[in-house]
Amino acid sequence: MNSTVKPDRADILSDKRLAELIGEMRGGSMKAFDEIYSALSKPVYTVALRIAGERTLAEDITQDVFVKLYGSPPDDSVKKPRAYIFAMAHNAAINYLKKLSQFEDIESAEDISDNYSLQSAAENRLDIAAALAKLPRAEREIVALHVNGGFKFREIAQIMGIPAGTAAWRWSKAIKTLRQILGE
Repeated sequence: MNSTVKPDRADILSDKRLAELIGEMRGGSMKAFDEIYSALSKPVYTVALRIAGERTLAEDITQDVFVKLYGSPPDDSVKKPRAYIFAMAHNAAINYLKKLSQFEDIESAEDISDNYSLQSAAENRLDIAAALAKLPRAEREIVALHVNGGFKFREIAQIMGIPAGTAAWRWSKAIKTLRQILGE
C-alpha cells in the first residue's frame, strides 16, 4: 500500500469533484451519493464524535447529515461543498447537544476514541481521545474541524460563525492544553 495515500482524509475529494457529484446526485444518481459517502463519512463521523463525545450520537449525526444531503443537496450557488457538508455536521452535532443538555451533562463523555484507529497507535489514540474530552467543547470543535476535516482557520471560522482570529486562538489554546495533559 502506498504510504502517501490517506483514504480516510476529507481532502481526497476536491470541491470541484464534489460539486460534480452533488450535481449528479440532484439528478438521482445513487452512485454519486455512494462516492460522496465513501469519501466523507469517516471524516464527518470523526468531527461529530469530537463535538458530541459519544459514538452512537456521532453515528446518528453522521446518518442525519447524509440523509439530509441526499434529500436536499445544495444548489450550484454553494462554492465550497465540502465546507458546506462539514458545516452541516457541525450544526447537527451542536443541535443534538443542545437537545441532550436538557437531560444530561454532555461534558462528562468519557470515550471519544475512534473505532477505526490504527492498531499500532491504539494506546496513544486513547490517551489523545481522553485528553480531547477534557477540552472545552469550542476547542474540541476547532481541533476536530482542523485535524479531521482538514479545514483552514478561516474556513473553520465560517463554519462556526466566529472570527478567524478566534478560531486560531482557540486552536493554539487547545494544543497548549493537550500538550500539558499529555505531558509533552
